[in-house]
Amino acid sequence: MWKLERACGDANDVASAERAAEATEKGQIISYQDKCAMAASTKALPKAKAIELLEEVSGRPALLDAVYEYWANKRKARSISHWSPYDPVRVVNADP
Repeated sequence: MWKLERACGDANDVASAERAAEATEKGQIISYQDKCAMAASTKALPKAKAIELLEEVSGRPALLDAVYEYWANKRKARSISHWSPYDPVRVVNADP
């Protein structure tokens, strides 16, 4: 799971930088809430890339899909308010 978190965090960083550059080019700014939503998203890490990372741990397809779905659903369920841009590994504390 930590490999998925790291890879997703790296992918989100790249996507956020690209979006920030686009916004700056247009003279816009990205709100804190939008930044938090981008950090919580799994859109920047395609499922195929996530499965590829999981294959390093286990080659069983049923297990890979189950772990990916669990991870993706858990990330979607997290509240945006638990995310912090100062959290370098994108780990959410259990206590809000």
